[in-house]
Amino acid sequence: MRVLVVGAGAREHALCSSLARNPVVDRIYAAPGNAGMREYATLEHLSVGDIPGIAEFCERESIDLTVVGPEMPLVAGLADELLDRGLPVFGPTRDAAMIEGSKTWARELCQRHGIPGPLFGAFTEPSEALAFLDRLQAPYVVKADGLAAGKGVTIAESRAEAEKAMSTDQQPVHPLRLCKEVRDFLDRDAILVVDGQEILNYGRQSIPTFVPRHRLNSGVFGTMGIGLPFGVGAKVAKPDNQVLVLHGDGSFGLNAMELDTCVRFNIPVVTVVSLNGGWTADPNREKTGRELGYTKFHKMAEALGCHGEYVEDPAQIRPALERAFKADAPALVNVLTDWRARATTAAFSVYST
Repeated sequence: MRVLVVGAGAREHALCSSLARNPVVDRIYAAPGNAGMREYATLEHLSVGDIPGIAEFCERESIDLTVVGPEMPLVAGLADELLDRGLPVFGPTRDAAMIEGSKTWARELCQRHGIPGPLFGAFTEPSEALAFLDRLQAPYVVKADGLAAGKGVTIAESRAEAEKAMSTDQQPVHPLRLCKEVRDFLDRDAILVVDGQEILNYGRQSIPTFVPRHRLNSGVFGTMGIGLPFGVGAKVAKPDNQVLVLHGDGSFGLNAMELDTCVRFNIPVVTVVSLNGGWTADPNREKTGRELGYTKFHKMAEALGCHGEYVEDPAQIRPALERAFKADAPALVNVLTDWRARATTAAFSVYST
């Protein structure tokens, strides 16, 4: 039997060790694995978030069983993809994994079925969350809604502690955390271009601009795709200023080949892509035509001659931005963000995409 173990932590190391002692297992692969797992497995350079890549590897190498360790690829639908291709997998489907992938979903499930639990509230706006805390008595339990690599829970003994806990380290990265890292990194006179839907709405609310005409947004949704072209023009007009284009993955795809323009004319624009896998957020996975997959835009950028990076850990966003601006070349940072994170703004119609 040929087995693939997905993951790179201590849990996956233990899985490989146990599988290696099973006489029916002939060969073990680990994606991406770690140095300590080489004793048991052949390491494959595949990200746990690269669902099509993992599925294609399983087909190519005739994998008999895939064992998935981390929650993130399960919540993103790795088991579903493998099962759709007729490939055996040990791990829950995307729908089943939601009980771990969203604390809000899990608590609402318990409410619907009368399963006892504590009083809870779910919020996307800090002010609303803090107002809810004012109705309660300490200590408070603050949880990131999505996956947080075992670090998403804080037991706060005071309101101040609870407020601090709301700067989340969850994975996939919350778009507001991405916006915070961009905000804290940019120079005061930087030129910022934002284009997309969720990331545009989050960016409007959380990233200030201090110099007139140094902020370019895509405007209404019908003009999506102009982010990178705006950035190219801004860098040509003001070559001595930082220019950063913050793109949603859907809007970036509309004019992504402008990276080639940047390379051919040596225009060092930095593009950051919020990679939430589709058009808009979709907390319930119910929007027809929403899914775009998790495109390796960083690899595309590298193929065209740009500096490219992929980021899953929010703590690595700022170091990636530093390297991108030091590259002295067009650069793209591809950041895996939470597909459930839905930006809230004042409603101006009854219709929502």
